[in-house]
Amino acid sequence: MTQHHDPRVIIETLRLIVDAGNVIEIRALDAVVGNRWPGTLSGYFDDPDKLAQAVGTIKTAKGIYITLNPVNPDLLARKHNRIDKAEKGGLTQDSHILCRRWLLIDCDAQRLSGISASDTEHQEALDRAASVRDYLSGQAWPVPIVADSGNGGHLLYRIDLPADDGGLVERCLEALANRFDDEKIKVDTSVSNPGQLCKLYGTKAGKGDSIPSRPHRIATILTKPDKLKVVPTARLEALADQSQSTPSLGSSSSSRSSASAFDVQAFIDRHGLDATGPEPWNGSQGPGQRWVLKTDPVDGVHNDGSCYIVQHTSGAVSAGGHHNSSTWEWADLRAQYEPIRDEIERLADEAEPVKSTVDVVVVEDGWTQPAPLMAGKQCPEFPLDDAFPPGLAPIRDYVSAVAEALQVPVDLPAMLLLPVGAVALAQKFEIEVTPEWREPSAIWTLTLL
Repeated sequence: MTQHHDPRVIIETLRLIVDAGNVIEIRALDAVVGNRWPGTLSGYFDDPDKLAQAVGTIKTAKGIYITLNPVNPDLLARKHNRIDKAEKGGLTQDSHILCRRWLLIDCDAQRLSGISASDTEHQEALDRAASVRDYLSGQAWPVPIVADSGNGGHLLYRIDLPADDGGLVERCLEALANRFDDEKIKVDTSVSNPGQLCKLYGTKAGKGDSIPSRPHRIATILTKPDKLKVVPTARLEALADQSQSTPSLGSSSSSRSSASAFDVQAFIDRHGLDATGPEPWNGSQGPGQRWVLKTDPVDGVHNDGSCYIVQHTSGAVSAGGHHNSSTWEWADLRAQYEPIRDEIERLADEAEPVKSTVDVVVVEDGWTQPAPLMAGKQCPEFPLDDAFPPGLAPIRDYVSAVAEALQVPVDLPAMLLLPVGAVALAQKFEIEVTPEWREPSAIWTLTLL
């Protein structure tokens, strides 16, 4: 018998997404229970185990969903930890939501309504979600929950906003749609309301009939962080500010292309990767190009051409494999072939010495500074060993290599690394001033040349 749900994944989803004691609604569309005709079923739950048991009574459904954000607990009195036929006016409204706890980013393939995605469309939507995640990680966002909706890719970011957020979530989704939409894959901007439903992972997405070319699939959680962190409101606002100015991937404008984008082909050539391409990605007018890796460059075992590197119009790079054992991403691939020290040494070999064009005075150890700044002053030596003790030896070597390549004091690369280090720390640590007020680490530096 075909499996319609996975109780283990359902329980994992509820314990991960729903805070203990919160009430949520479950809603099943075109659902069949017992000998009833298909219809919409609904119920309110504060017990994950009972919710999973209720799902087990559903024979088939077009889709089974839950509210992401907590609802007014008084709604438990409608259907207390049980599901039944939905009554008119008996479903969750935006006014019933207490607060916003999740930002849902839903990447879905464009196709006719009422049918499931093909395998190709499904994978392209998952790849697009990965590209969105990589972009947001570059903006110092925390690690999200990554999920397969059965037809596309989901990202779930923990947020802490009032139910009436002034349109902040909506503008965030619009900004991402502007940047990542094309003729094949869209970021769904309609999921911004506080009462929005989300596919219950562990249940089947059952639009239309399941046929070989467009099968039904069970939605599932793909990856989750060790610890969920709240996206600071300032980062949400920074993304929302892009909603009116960011061109989409499908745009013919080349204004987002960067002359300094990473040279993927050179990387492939340098390391002799078994790759073909590049080829247009997402259509001849698409947002980037793709290389297909015949052999898995990380495990060296799979040679079925299921691995890839994609470079988007923005210059961002993503990579991975389609088989289950491929859990690596572009950062892992880059780190394997070009550790920091090797990369710096390569840059040092290629760098041209910087020649000063201003009058200078020479002080101890051969340092040079513009004469007006140094007149009558002694520049102290940067405490390189103290700033980067043995545990940070790779960073100390990086600073020394850059200083030698550019023929500048170590002060310059060391100072430039401080804000970079602050961003890295912000991915792991935050200062909790109050339970509602958290601040990431930040260092501001000013370098005078």
